[in-house]
Amino acid sequence: MPDADLRARFGLRVPTSRTWVEAVVADPVATLVDHAHCEMKAATTALMMAARYAAFPEVADAMLALARQEIAHYEQVAAELRRRGVHPEPHGADPYAKALRAHVAADEPRRLVDLLLVSSIVEARSCERFELLADAAVDAALRDLWSEFAVCEAGHHALFVGLAERLVGAESVARRKDTLLDAEAVIVASLPCDPRIHG
Repeated sequence: MPDADLRARFGLRVPTSRTWVEAVVADPVATLVDHAHCEMKAATTALMMAARYAAFPEVADAMLALARQEIAHYEQVAAELRRRGVHPEPHGADPYAKALRAHVAADEPRRLVDLLLVSSIVEARSCERFELLADAAVDAALRDLWSEFAVCEAGHHALFVGLAERLVGAESVARRKDTLLDAEAVIVASLPCDPRIHG
């Protein structure tokens, strides 16, 4: 995906390296295991946001719907792993998401807006990477899975940005997202090229 396209679609500052793609292609099972955990964590995060922000019905309802979809995605990945004779083991924190969340404001309502925008950036990066993986996949089942997830992640990105804009307006969102995207570029550059979705 060209850099200009990344900026136009999501605002991402830097593309994922070819080295990362090669690491995943060489060890797709490790990536599937990691992604299973990512989907479960995404569902858990959505549920926590739905509970914490029940006073914002539009946000809470969207997060409940998102949690259901993320659980369905987990089931898809788990089924693919079972097909390969693999079962996910307990998993540690995602260093990419953890580093991004360190930029979330502590006070409300800025915290809610930041959580939505950080989530939108995670989804954008995931979409970019799933598209790369779909293009590189030799296994047809994996290619279909990555392609399906890429479409879903693009939709999730738009959902999070839209919710934030309805809370504080498009201009405020654009300014804050710019700052978070600058931080994301630094984080991506600092991570090793492990076979993880956000490695």
